[in-house]
Amino acid sequence: MADSICYDNSPLGVFHLTGEYAIPQGANWDTTIKYKENGTIIDFGTGYSARLQVRKDYGQAIIVELSSTAGTIVLATGVGDTPNVVFKWTPAATTPLTIYEGIYDLEITSPTGSIIKFLEGRWALRREVTL
Repeated sequence: MADSICYDNSPLGVFHLTGEYAIPQGANWDTTIKYKENGTIIDFGTGYSARLQVRKDYGQAIIVELSSTAGTIVLATGVGDTPNVVFKWTPAATTPLTIYEGIYDLEITSPTGSIIKFLEGRWALRREVTL
């Protein structure tokens, strides 16, 4: 399953991964994003990297970290209007968590090293019942 977000012409989107968009604990779950400029999807397929951190509050310890290096964020070309950013939440990342709410942001680094704060918001985990 997946949640889908679409942004056009916003260097910084605010999207809360809470409520119906909260991440289910202990499951494989993708959050997909289509980022466009002037209606055209951006190609993040070559030379870009990304990382996302979840914390209880600013300056506190990292609860969860996703990255393109670890394969938990997938950056793509967006060919055919497909998502160009995918967060891959896994049971390994979410099952051991005991903090269920926080904040997050996503930074994307361009091939030239420019860092773009791309997305931010509140984050929540839908707690697992079946263990």
